[in-house]
Amino acid sequence: MSANESVTLSATVGLQKRILALETEESRAVSYADYYAEKQAQGRINGWVLHPPAEINLPLALQVNLPGGGERDVVKPFWKNILNQNQLMRGLTNAYEVANLGVKTPDISFFQDHIDKPSAAEFVAYGDCKGSTWTGTSNAELGQVMLYAHRILDANPLRVHVYGFITNNQRVVLIKGHRQQERPFAVYWDISSPLAFQAGMSAFLYLLQNDNGYVMPPSISNSIVTIKKPLRPGGTCRAFTALYNSQEVAAKLYREVDIANSDASKIGKARQVMQDSTSDKKTALVPTVVAAEGRWLLITPVGIAFTASTLRLEHLEMILETLKIIHASNIVHRDVRFSNILQLDGGGNVLLNDWGSSTEGGTLQMVQGCPEPWCHPDLVNVSEVSPETKHDLFSLVSSTANLLSPGLSAESHRVTFAEAFQAAEKADHDGVAQGFKAAGVKPS
Repeated sequence: MSANESVTLSATVGLQKRILALETEESRAVSYADYYAEKQAQGRINGWVLHPPAEINLPLALQVNLPGGGERDVVKPFWKNILNQNQLMRGLTNAYEVANLGVKTPDISFFQDHIDKPSAAEFVAYGDCKGSTWTGTSNAELGQVMLYAHRILDANPLRVHVYGFITNNQRVVLIKGHRQQERPFAVYWDISSPLAFQAGMSAFLYLLQNDNGYVMPPSISNSIVTIKKPLRPGGTCRAFTALYNSQEVAAKLYREVDIANSDASKIGKARQVMQDSTSDKKTALVPTVVAAEGRWLLITPVGIAFTASTLRLEHLEMILETLKIIHASNIVHRDVRFSNILQLDGGGNVLLNDWGSSTEGGTLQMVQGCPEPWCHPDLVNVSEVSPETKHDLFSLVSSTANLLSPGLSAESHRVTFAEAFQAAEKADHDGVAQGFKAAGVKPS
């Protein structure tokens, strides 16, 4: 790779990270035009040709000659007055600048009548005001309203689509944000061309009346699950950090109720094995099920990913001691890699997460869990295998080698961590620990 290519790649990766921060955090680190450009380059923005069955009559408040002029001195004050004095859609409250969606506040909000100030999950729809010079084609302005849709959909994983609009009282652009229902659950946008005000607002209100896409925020036992941030989707579920009864949890939304129930049972079984253990050595934690209902499973604690600079030998020893206890009860985790191993309490404790693939060893079963390149060679290009202790230990060594030495080849990892790999093949937990020490993993 040339120096120029390296600089370009670094800039691209940096922009992608800033855009992700804009979507998931309170960040102003990237322009909305960059946000629009990235989604367009990914093929996630489509033109939208509207064919409503019929235009509906606009509310009387919008049938007058709407004033044109500057955004701040004319259009925004007009909409503030209209929204404060009129209910534009039966059954929905509308308000001016009532609640944030990230670092910005939509000018126009629609939400359920019983709500005073909507959270992101409680928005039904939204709109934004522009001045008379607005053409309807500004990437920055389109990017901003696209992000509103993204925030609303992220805040309620049960929701499939949401509508918004931009207007300067002469023309209207409609936006539909919608989420794929299969991995990777990406958000896409349909954006109309600029429409005349009467036609555009009629179409928007028709959609709002007949197909607004609103779904009540998720709740368990009548307590709201407040989604904070999406996490990496798994093979059977989507995962989020969330608040539940003032407690931080990892919220998992499964494709099927049976899978959610099975995962809860597997976590409970692993926890019971650890609680019954008489080991006097420090172990990694198994998560606790806080609540479960339908397709939702809430677990705690919530950890953060390890890096090469934060991983220490004592962390690996805690994981190995946990695996030794679990394996002695004939449970094989089947997905022991660092996306499922998290640090807690500033790095002093470790969480061994994601027990959905765990199973009893000794019988022929469908291969699942740890993927290439971290899985044991026995699991490559086969559909069934008998899960064994060595499979967990191999994936732990393999993913540790990759985390600590990401630039090296698999062969170089095999040489550097040879002693640990050999012990893993012998199902020797203590030998793997010695192998990590021989490979130079830093002590605490």
